[in-house]
Amino acid sequence: MSDPRGYYINLDGRPARRAHIEGELARIGLADAYRRLKATEATPGAIGCYRSHQRALELARNYATPIHILEDDSILSAALPGFLESPELGELLAKYDILFLDMWIDPYRPVVELYQSAIDQGDGVLALDRAPARVACTSSYVVAPGSVRKVLRLLRQNQEARKAIDVVWDEAVKAGKITAAVTVPFLTGVDLYIGSASDIQSGISRNENGRLIQLRTRFFVEKDRQPAI
Repeated sequence: MSDPRGYYINLDGRPARRAHIEGELARIGLADAYRRLKATEATPGAIGCYRSHQRALELARNYATPIHILEDDSILSAALPGFLESPELGELLAKYDILFLDMWIDPYRPVVELYQSAIDQGDGVLALDRAPARVACTSSYVVAPGSVRKVLRLLRQNQEARKAIDVVWDEAVKAGKITAAVTVPFLTGVDLYIGSASDIQSGISRNENGRLIQLRTRFFVEKDRQPAI
């Protein structure tokens, strides 16, 4: 089997989610390019998420090419395959340790305006050290091959703190320990119906989570694939 283009993270007990993400990959011609990574089960779910992504990065360090890491509620744009093979990706990974292809959008005017400005100006990416941008999810991202060990070391140093993985990365970005950006518009998104039933989000209802997914979908390149916002 050839080297993978990426990994998707999926729990054994979630066959419907596996079918969803495999269908997305097949739809854009990448069915044979990604491998399943068995997610780690833990309570709370954020700890299992942390360990799953850590394992994905441990696998990614074995390859000299960029590896795309996905969660199983993602939706994928037709633009994704071309981008993953483009010189643009290499140029961005020479500048950023982590390039996110999707991001949670906090429902506050300064955040929304920051992303909208990046779209309007055609920036292509938004650096996540810019206030009020932040690393706020790990749904879909690529780590530069030369940065995998640095990012892994950061996770290992913080694994006993029991923080969510995106919190660890956001703190590191703000402290200048790693660099990160997100593509704008987003090249991947989160399925409204699957994502709103997330085990990771706590303290908000399924309906509220759905509304927040709709908000971030405004910045997805194929936003018309989901219900109107």
